[in-house]
Amino acid sequence: MDGAILEKKMLKISVVTPSFNQAKYLKECLLSVKEQSYPDVEHLVMDGGSTDGSVEILREYAAKPEWSHLHWVSEPDRGQFQELLQRRCRSLSTSVATRRALRGLYFDQRNDEDVSS
Repeated sequence: MDGAILEKKMLKISVVTPSFNQAKYLKECLLSVKEQSYPDVEHLVMDGGSTDGSVEILREYAAKPEWSHLHWVSEPDRGQFQELLQRRCRSLSTSVATRRALRGLYFDQRNDEDVSS
């Protein structure tokens, strides 16, 4: 199949990273997501109000034009569970991926159908 056609059929993937005072590991995490070869990835970092320099790192990277896939928010919360399950996600792809993951289904790109695990 033509690469351009295949790319148009692929879903946007949203990587959601909960974080609180993880500045020591944050750059490595951001780079790991950025270096993925999938063509349409967004990275949502949900920071719980860090005070260790995490916010400054997020600000620095998000300001760069080549980091337009990175979105973040920093505010106090009640922990990772709230970040991952109770916050409104920014993209429909996150909702679709979450529903499929919770149902135990996976999308098979080769024949465009859901395949049970």
